[in-house]
Amino acid sequence: MIERLYLAKTRIDVIAAVLGVCGGLASLYFYTLKPANAYLLMIGIIFTFTSIGYLLFRKKLVHPAELNIQPDRHLNLVLNIIFVLLFTSSIYALHTNIFRPPIYFILISLCSSILAVEVLLYNSLKKYQLYILLFEICLVAFNLRAGIYLNYRGMIGADPWALRLFVEGIINTGTSECVSKYSIFVIMQIYSAIASLICGVSSKLGMFIAVTLPNIFCSILIFLIARKLFDEKIGLIAMLIYGFCDFSISYSIEICAWSFGIALYIIILYLLIGTKGAINKYQSHFLLLFFGLLILTHPVPTTITLIPLIILLVYAKLFKSKAAISDTLVAS
Repeated sequence: MIERLYLAKTRIDVIAAVLGVCGGLASLYFYTLKPANAYLLMIGIIFTFTSIGYLLFRKKLVHPAELNIQPDRHLNLVLNIIFVLLFTSSIYALHTNIFRPPIYFILISLCSSILAVEVLLYNSLKKYQLYILLFEICLVAFNLRAGIYLNYRGMIGADPWALRLFVEGIINTGTSECVSKYSIFVIMQIYSAIASLICGVSSKLGMFIAVTLPNIFCSILIFLIARKLFDEKIGLIAMLIYGFCDFSISYSIEICAWSFGIALYIIILYLLIGTKGAINKYQSHFLLLFFGLLILTHPVPTTITLIPLIILLVYAKLFKSKAAISDTLVAS
């Protein structure tokens, strides 16, 4: 609440909303130039309408009405039982059909709806509810990704095939004779080969263990970041959205080097703003380690990481305040 009032007073939120409208319209314009990229259309529509909506209802959002919802222990127990039944049914539907049937998507949608209700009824005084919610969100996120990735013998997408051959070359010979763009950034391939050898599984499953599982577990770090900036309920909602958004699912199953880079990016953000107090020397060492791994993983997530880093460093330098970093992230 304090962050909202501070942003309203300084009108940083208005500036961010106007920039959101401009960015959304620019994205829609670029989509007209290259209609093949559907994400430009999706991002343009989301940014434009959400920013306009914020400007229209700004006063109500800055001073929201408090929801007086009384937590009910029995209702939470019933919801947990229903969730287990629906989740088990979704697994049964997934493994008794060659392709994912429509009932599978209905069951998964009901699971996510129940999780949203559980977040609304969450009582911060009962920490066991938090651990249950974190576990359930990770379970559904795993179900969505494994249900697609492991449903076919082959790989999804074009680049994953070449990367799988690269990983198999490392497993069989300790190196790879593949000379291409994949031979420059090899961290993801090395980790996939290690996961395959240690777990005694195929190269495909090794890539899933090395890339997809870290992306699922990094959703917990998203919760921790949002909890620090806002509160626990917002953190749980952020984690739920990340687990269910199509883009997150896409780069978790179409495994490329930058898919692993996204997990490193989230870890770096957590080390920067998700921890308590000032950054100590141990966190600085981990930041250097993960940023070095990110550079050797893929240039795209490295560039994505550099942009907010530069913005945060400049903003913190101007205002000489550690809280400035959090305020900037809240506005964005």
